[in-house]
Amino acid sequence: MSYISFVVATPYSWIVACGLLTGIAVGGLTRVVIPRLRAGDGEDRSGRRAARASQLTRVIFYLAAAVACIPAAVFLPGADRILDPELPRFFIGAGAAGFLAERFPRALGIPVVFLVLIAVVIGLGVLAPYKPAFGRTAVAELRALSVHQDTVRVELLAPEDPELALAIVTLSGNAVAPVITTVELHPGWFVFGREAAYRIRGLDAFAGEDEPGLRDSFRVDDPAGWHGVAVRLLRAGAGRLPGITKSESVGAPQRIRALERYAVVLDTADGAVELIRRD
Repeated sequence: MSYISFVVATPYSWIVACGLLTGIAVGGLTRVVIPRLRAGDGEDRSGRRAARASQLTRVIFYLAAAVACIPAAVFLPGADRILDPELPRFFIGAGAAGFLAERFPRALGIPVVFLVLIAVVIGLGVLAPYKPAFGRTAVAELRALSVHQDTVRVELLAPEDPELALAIVTLSGNAVAPVITTVELHPGWFVFGREAAYRIRGLDAFAGEDEPGLRDSFRVDDPAGWHGVAVRLLRAGAGRLPGITKSESVGAPQRIRALERYAVVLDTADGAVELIRRD
């Protein structure tokens, strides 16, 4: 799913847009109905009337756009999603922001827009090492290079390029379980274009599928450069940022056969991870 498709398919984007437009319209309406106290008696009345007519046209335009967002919020994401009880809160917050930005554009409007843009850029940068996931997503592949009585040698492959090896590792055990780090975002963070993201964390090895004792493990190193800094920032801030949770999901141990390939599938609905043998 592309970024635009995700934003269009969530009611939060339309409700926030509706709130902002409504707030701007109400703020503009106050400029029309409330006389300008600083206007002098000698001011050109025709000029004032023209300015108020122009402002009223803007108000009507914003109100029409806000009304147009309502059916879009209902029908594009699906009618059932408009029943989300948190949507009114986002509408009120966006409406208040739009009103204040319209009434005080220099003191609040421009600085707030600037700060929001910076926050979005930083947020996208922090999430960059974590790839978006939607529904059931193949997040990696495993290729069993060799299987012996007590050890397995596997190749961890990137899903977007099945020939790109992320790691080749030998583990003590007969059953392998993938480990995935997942980041879940509240739908209100729609500006980031995802509700779930993942990063391959590593592999755990067990003596057998029904034996719980962990025998060996492998963890992927943190990336270098800015991506490594982003991973550490999110790791430190997990649980402290509103609407953002980070967790680690471990799949059920599964015996693998030599020279066979397995897809590592993440289900974002419940965070479950499983190995599925490829035909």
